Amino acid sequence: EPRDAMATDLLARACRLTGKREEAGRLSRRAAELSAYDRRLAFLEDQVHRNPRNLQAQRSLARLLEASGDPERASRQWELVAMLERHPEAAA
Repeated sequence: EPRDAMATDLLARACRLTGKREEAGRLSRRAAELSAYDRRLAFLEDQVHRNPRNLQAQRSLARLLEASGDPERASRQWELVAMLERHPEAAA
């Protein structure tokens, strides 16, 4: 299944045009979920970039990455959170 919101939306449109309404509906919902994820990811990445000491944003980003099935990035993010909790001055 595609993980790209735009590609998923295009696939949904193709299904709709070919009469596969149920599949089109499922893909449209998935495209909306992916789009919301992309917006949330961009927002949190911007927040931690602007203020690396924002532990709430750092944790939220780690949780989002974890929930999205990106264990490597989530692990690195959790390591960063742990480091910032121990040494908050390191985020200068």
